[in-house]
Amino acid sequence: MMPAEEGSIKRIEGEKYITIEDTGRLSAPDICSLADILEQDASPGQVITLMLENQPEAAVYLLNNGFTRHNTTVFYRNSLKSLRSVSSSYTWKTVSEIGEPLFKKVWEQSMNDSPNGRSTLTMDDHMESVKQELGKGYESSCLTVFEESRPIGIVMPHIEPGTEKEGRIFYFGLVPEERARGKGTLLFFDALRRLKHDFGASSHIGSTSIHNKAMLRLFEKAGGVQERVTTAYKKRK
Repeated sequence: MMPAEEGSIKRIEGEKYITIEDTGRLSAPDICSLADILEQDASPGQVITLMLENQPEAAVYLLNNGFTRHNTTVFYRNSLKSLRSVSSSYTWKTVSEIGEPLFKKVWEQSMNDSPNGRSTLTMDDHMESVKQELGKGYESSCLTVFEESRPIGIVMPHIEPGTEKEGRIFYFGLVPEERARGKGTLLFFDALRRLKHDFGASSHIGSTSIHNKAMLRLFEKAGGVQERVTTAYKKRK
């Protein structure tokens, strides 16, 4: 039997992973039941991830049943009605323009030494996750940022599937040598403007690791208000 409010959760699934988000409305028994069902449904080798929001009883159950605690993520929300004007001269190119191999190479570089923590997925897995979650037209969200002819980072603005105007940034990151040089602020405000004008978003929901202080500051610079905090619990089938 499925948890009573399972319809309120978000399930993202690929060949090697199952991720469950938005569990805040579920009770501890429902989360425990859901974890058991996921273990039954998962294929050998799949990584199950459950994102919990201050649900200690459920967390204890998961830890006692082979799950391990991973990164804690902070979510911010802000309106896009008025945006701070910041000028920049970067060039943005879609994955279709530069090709998937180069896009994945720059993305992998952007993930190196990230305070968001190391991923258990390969770059092919990450790319497949983007295609599955964003669906048709995902190419317009997979953007590489260039300074002159040099790729300096990856930004993925999109409208959250199932909504009409909720803007998200699937990934935002600079390659290591371009960090701490003031470029992140320019790119982030560019990304918000793209969400508003190119994607029609009226608000932005941002999330990052609790350890990513630079990104947390960016959310606050943009007028974001902290909305919730989640912690990931993972288990390999």
